[in-house]
Amino acid sequence: MSDSSDRALQMFQTALKMEEKGHDFYTKALESCKNPAGVEIFRMLAQDEVHHTRIIKKIYDKVSGGADYSEELAEMEGQRREEDLGAFFRKVAERHGRDIHADTSDLEALAVGLDFEKKAVDFYSRSLAEATDPTERRFLEEMVAEERTHVQLISDTLAYLENPADWFEAMEKPLLDG
Repeated sequence: MSDSSDRALQMFQTALKMEEKGHDFYTKALESCKNPAGVEIFRMLAQDEVHHTRIIKKIYDKVSGGADYSEELAEMEGQRREEDLGAFFRKVAERHGRDIHADTSDLEALAVGLDFEKKAVDFYSRSLAEATDPTERRFLEEMVAEERTHVQLISDTLAYLENPADWFEAMEKPLLDG
């Protein structure tokens, strides 16, 4: 196997561990979360991690066998979320309203999740900078985009749970008469 293939296999092994760890964390956070909006967010994040893990396992098996994995990449690209995560979060916030209260442990779990997702963006971005294979680059670009949407989703959730009234005001962009 070439150095490039060895590096890619190591990257996929690390990515797999990272995604599994993320799923475990979000599942535990989901089980202990007291806030209904947080429950929805943690559930969606856990599901995304399962999807990422499944695709990475399939790709790893192909790459370790010396085969092309463009079919799995096409599957990943073909399963993009029908609605963007911003729209998903706005619907969650509208369902739960302005008078929602967050438990400190829920906010802490979101902060840990935010840190985790930022590290994932960094990992996939560094891997992208080293990748030379066009299929690998497409995969990594997809993962960077996915993880960035998770960062934005968690950031929005934190802002909403810390101060729902301010979050709604910022999203509604009210006009001020002078």
